Amino acid sequence: MKIALCPWRGVELVLPRGVSDAAGRAFLDSRREWMEQAWARLRQRVPEAFECTAPRTLSLPALGCSWQLHYEPGRQRLREQDAALFLPGPAEAGVARRILKPWLMDRARHHLPEQLARLSEVTGLAYARLQVRDQRSRWGSCSQRGTISLNFRILFHRPAVRDYLILHELAHTRHMNHGPGFRALMSRLEPQWQALDRELSQPAGGIPGWLGW
Repeated sequence: MKIALCPWRGVELVLPRGVSDAAGRAFLDSRREWMEQAWARLRQRVPEAFECTAPRTLSLPALGCSWQLHYEPGRQRLREQDAALFLPGPAEAGVARRILKPWLMDRARHHLPEQLARLSEVTGLAYARLQVRDQRSRWGSCSQRGTISLNFRILFHRPAVRDYLILHELAHTRHMNHGPGFRALMSRLEPQWQALDRELSQPAGGIPGWLGW
């Protein structure tokens, strides 16, 4: 059995096949003190993941850019000017999510294809096409036909982590599992890939609370 803590989904328990719900609940009860301590550490380590008020700034490390956010209830559509974004509607987290999510998707669709093409050329690992998606629980994937999918939320990570994710999916064009062949290839492509994978796999994943998953 495995316990995962997420700021937006709470406590998740993964039960192996054949394990009953009653056994799962008993396991959770036995781990209650650990979960309370882990939850407190998570809140301290990534407080931005628990912040659900309207954001006043937006930073995208993958792009090396940040913006000041201004809310204008009488405005009809989002406007970008220099390092500022002017959003229609009141200063509410729900408004920010509804307006900024499509804008972030557009940014990702403009930025990520260039990065994928660059790393594909450098490594010699070919792919069929790219999809930028709003995946609910995954950072990326690669299909048997070579279609790579990347989560637009990777923009909230620094460039080294973004590139690791792209290399990870490119490696799956050769190895569709995470076996020895995949690990050996990743070690050649990025010697620090395991540390980068741990950074990407942190419970909050670098995502602000107002956006969530």
